[in-house]
Amino acid sequence: MEALRILIVDHEPDVRAALADTLRREYPDALISVLPDGNNLVSQLYRLGPHIVLINYSLRPNNGFVKTVLAKACLPQTRVILVLPDDQPVYHTMAQLSGADAWIAKPQLHLALLPTIAAKFRELSRKDAKGHERAR
Repeated sequence: MEALRILIVDHEPDVRAALADTLRREYPDALISVLPDGNNLVSQLYRLGPHIVLINYSLRPNNGFVKTVLAKACLPQTRVILVLPDDQPVYHTMAQLSGADAWIAKPQLHLALLPTIAAKFRELSRKDAKGHERAR
């Protein structure tokens, strides 16, 4: 499989930078891209062809749930991970209904980010190993 491509979509500059730094340390060969909002999400999805997209639930404009629906409609094979404000069941339900492949509550982000990314990347690698082409 080619180098991992991750797109971070978060309106909070400090969170965006911290996520990118963490992922660059863990995956030095990966292409880590960032967007400060969801305005150009669709065009960037097609341009970058990310394997994984991290989306903040409170993304502007609209919200991360709407942007997750768009991301999955554009690139169904891409794994979308939503970053939620906390672990309330209502957020889990909304994430599931939006088509998110995983979700992480912000308070657990420091513990769950890397294992979740690794798990989603393994899923993609298994699909590729079975001979399925990744559309781009």
